[in-house]
Amino acid sequence: MDKDYVCEDWGTESEWTQIKVTVPLEQRDATADVMSMISNYLQIEDYSDIDLKTCYGDLIDEKILNADKTIASISVYLPAQNGVADTLVFLKERFSSLAIDAKIEISGVNEEDWANSWKAYYKPIEIGERIVIVPAWEKYSGSADKILVRMDPGMAFGTGSHETTRLVITLLEKYIKGSDQRVLDVGCGSGILAICAAKLGAGECKAYDIDPVAVKVARENIKDSGLEEKVTCDRSDLPFHQIPVLRLFRIFLAFSDTLLH
Repeated sequence: MDKDYVCEDWGTESEWTQIKVTVPLEQRDATADVMSMISNYLQIEDYSDIDLKTCYGDLIDEKILNADKTIASISVYLPAQNGVADTLVFLKERFSSLAIDAKIEISGVNEEDWANSWKAYYKPIEIGERIVIVPAWEKYSGSADKILVRMDPGMAFGTGSHETTRLVITLLEKYIKGSDQRVLDVGCGSGILAICAAKLGAGECKAYDIDPVAVKVARENIKDSGLEEKVTCDRSDLPFHQIPVLRLFRIFLAFSDTLLH
């Protein structure tokens, strides 16, 4: 695996401290440079370049539309047990030396809140002619001839609600013809596409992701679906030297949003 594309594995860490730094917009990049000395995983809030002329202009949240566009905020999330006192001293010294007008805020974040708060809004989703994505904690009382795919995406991408996911599942319904077909899903997220492919009749599905959280979630969904003999999931990217291997697969799902047939 390419070490430059490996996501860090924080194991079972669930309590985090958010350090949020708000600065004038023109100091955004300099601030991000300093924050990247603490962590490479930055959250940047900058609403100055929102384009209301796009086709999605009417869908932009009102809070974002009314946000102060003269400032930007950069956040990092650090394991709460490590403490942030030394980090704050470092940041204040760097900001002072660079004459950065920074407002620093500290808050605690519980990962369980991220992982569970959205569940109230995740309901069964019918896709195409046969597939129904059903949250693991929900009941489904619809048509008996539907193919049920039970999912618990946790912190991984892949609930079935995103347009690209729905499009690919619809195409899988069209192109999967039998058990002689092999499917490769690179950037599998929750494993939703590989699981759908197996449920539709593909003989073998191999799923990969560089995010250890995604791999863990996908493996759990594969196991809960009873598909461990047909679907495997591992942590990997797709280096160029492996491209010839793609010829062994009939259907290739790239980064979970493109179907090559």
